[in-house]
Amino acid sequence: MNPKGGGWAPLRENREAQTVARRYLASEDSRIAFGQMQLDSCLDALDKSLSTTDRLEASRFLAKKLVVAATLFNGILGRIVTTGCNLEKRNRRN
Repeated sequence: MNPKGGGWAPLRENREAQTVARRYLASEDSRIAFGQMQLDSCLDALDKSLSTTDRLEASRFLAKKLVVAATLFNGILGRIVTTGCNLEKRNRRN
């Protein structure tokens, strides 16, 4: 999330932006971005790098293999950006 985003519910009042966000989060591009995020975490932990072409290929591979995790992540992210979620609020027990 962007620290300059202006709050915990950036799209709550903007239905058009919510629609755009939901469409993106349901898209193949968002699953590839999720795969890339996972790949980057692994590469960073291993202190390794890949060429741009290899990164894209590996990200697409991970997007297919981690489709359930990507769908769950995108569902949670979609809920946060559209309805809000104040992670600093202490009204829930962990």
